[in-house]
Amino acid sequence: MMRSAVYISTLISLLLVGPSMVQGQSSLSKDFGALNYNGGTLFLDVRMGSNLFGSGTGGGAFSGIHSALNRAGYGTTFGNPAMLSHVKNAQIGVETRLSFRNGSAGLGSAQNLPASFERETDQLLTNLSLPDGVEPTYTNASFVAIGQPRQLSAFWMTWPVTDEVAVGFGYRQPLMFSVNGALSGFQTLLSGNKANNSSSIQVDLLAELAVRASTQIQVDELSLGVGGLLQKYWFGSVWWGASAYRFGASANIGLDVLPQGVLTISGTNQFYFNDAGDPNLDLQSGESNAFFWKIKGGYTGNAMGLRLGMSHQTFKKGFGTSLVLDLAPRIEMWDGNASVSFPKFRGIQK
Repeated sequence: MMRSAVYISTLISLLLVGPSMVQGQSSLSKDFGALNYNGGTLFLDVRMGSNLFGSGTGGGAFSGIHSALNRAGYGTTFGNPAMLSHVKNAQIGVETRLSFRNGSAGLGSAQNLPASFERETDQLLTNLSLPDGVEPTYTNASFVAIGQPRQLSAFWMTWPVTDEVAVGFGYRQPLMFSVNGALSGFQTLLSGNKANNSSSIQVDLLAELAVRASTQIQVDELSLGVGGLLQKYWFGSVWWGASAYRFGASANIGLDVLPQGVLTISGTNQFYFNDAGDPNLDLQSGESNAFFWKIKGGYTGNAMGLRLGMSHQTFKKGFGTSLVLDLAPRIEMWDGNASVSFPKFRGIQK
């Protein structure tokens, strides 16, 4: 994760913004490289809460322990519904997670991050031929957090209707994942030569970059089930159960990239990005120097699923079996207002 943070501020910044803007104009010589470098300031917050294997530790929970002989707990609401019939008392409860990140309660820190920035930046600038004696300004991490979000991971209610039948209702959040990042203050001066027959033309690019990116993914489940005694046979008792559940998922994506720059050719002609007042523009022909990326989407979807369960115990409870058929739903997510926008950069034609 730390290595990814480094590439956000160095590799992506230079390779996508700097060289692409100049190489888009013409073929440059191998002498093209960076004359200075300012890595800017990075903000990164990554949180993940996972509850993919179910909740609780009782029989039928589909978590760390799954057995037909264990005490039935609230996890049966999300696992084998046949185990609901073993609930003898009404129950209500909540399962939560507290927020923590690197550096909290001695769980690690980001102290090695500056060294990682320097190491990866030096390697990148070596490829871009930064002159000897020129010291780059490395990316400053204003805030870097990797950890767990504050989360309501489960809520449940179970209660017996009769001595042999019980019902249950529950909510759980199998997955919550979020990434929020921003890079500001990035700046570099790139220089190269354009071959023109027997002569060459000096091309300089002063580039700045601002990036904001966010991703949030969330999955929720609502479940309603019932379980009861099917029959007592010579080999033991058999219970049945069924539960219907609704899976809902959402994915929100946002990206806003705004490069700024000025391109100087032969030390005289200057062309600006994102400047509508640039005198070099031919507005009548629709020429534009706009240069940006914007991505926005909020995808959502939900679907119904069904679990059918059976469990068996011998009369002395020395042997038990548990069987579940899960007809899992297929979720199709969509967003009619999702958009991706970026200008068609025509480049410098002069």
